[in-house]
Amino acid sequence: MSTIFTLEKLYKAYKECQKGKKNTINALCFEVEREKNLILLLNELQSGTYEISRSVYFIVTNPTAREIFAADFRDRIVHHLLCNEIQNIFEADFISDSYANRKRKGTHKAVAQLQKYTREAKSKTKNGYYLKLDVESFFCSINREILYSIVEKKIRDCSQPVGGGLRRK
Repeated sequence: MSTIFTLEKLYKAYKECQKGKKNTINALCFEVEREKNLILLLNELQSGTYEISRSVYFIVTNPTAREIFAADFRDRIVHHLLCNEIQNIFEADFISDSYANRKRKGTHKAVAQLQKYTREAKSKTKNGYYLKLDVESFFCSINREILYSIVEKKIRDCSQPVGGGLRRK
């Protein structure tokens, strides 16, 4: 795990984290002493003393009311850093029509694929249906101990090859 925590990888994660968050209060506060904050964060990660900060809580009402727990900017950097390291481990397990938080995917591609499927269904049957749903409080109801054990096992089952990167055993 120590090879994950390099200044180069942390800086790359920081730059990715900035996209779309550059002018938020948390990002601007971090930016004031960027180098100092990145070095401090790197030292905490390398020494095992890093602790997750408190999330910012707010409610979004459009299109429907829902609770949002937003991570602090420095925690978002760590999220990007870790996702960059483990995404290839999990990528093979996703179906092709899973679009959230995946490289070369996203909302626009999801909408385009939905439109394609809708056109195909209408051309074949004259009717087409799709279901859009949101399970209320889904993430809050996940048993974290079970989730962590699944993720930990999946990552542990992968090993580091000599040339770097991740591969399955």
